[in-house]
Amino acid sequence: LARVRRLGDRRDPAGVPEAMDLLDQSLKSDRRDGQLTAITALARLRHTAAAPAILRALEGPEDEALRMAATTALADLRDTSALRTALSHANPRVQAAALHALEQIPSGGLRAEDVVAVLFSDRPEARDAALWVAQRHADWGDALAGSLRQRLLAGTPPPGGREGLNSLLGGLMSSPAVQGLVAD
Repeated sequence: LARVRRLGDRRDPAGVPEAMDLLDQSLKSDRRDGQLTAITALARLRHTAAAPAILRALEGPEDEALRMAATTALADLRDTSALRTALSHANPRVQAAALHALEQIPSGGLRAEDVVAVLFSDRPEARDAALWVAQRHADWGDALAGSLRQRLLAGTPPPGGREGLNSLLGGLMSSPAVQGLVAD
């Protein structure tokens, strides 16, 4: 672990194979310390090809430190292709991390449509991440209003219940389309 940490700290490209090996072995043995060390090193080494392996680390049991490290690493690596693919992953922790990472990447290409696909999920972790991201994008009001209207009219429960919906709509009220939705 110490060697991979040092190679990552030095940003020595020779550390990439060792860090990838450590991540692979740590995923197989469920060693969180190895996963955290490898993920951090790979982010510092800017090894973009590590994004899929880092996303796999999120498939295991819930671990807040691992989730934070992985999300930060994914944002640092800026592999938007892998992150966009992860938005439709079966695991809600993977979806949530992908949303948060894409949100942090300047010009990461996250669109309102991407968030809507997860916003009405029946999996709270993914839905809450989508709600968090959507609340920070008042500029998405027009794009979100139509989807919200359709789903609410169809009887689909709002994201995060009544409280989540109120919070989302409050953040999007600068949009004429959202104002019309609320008025209706």
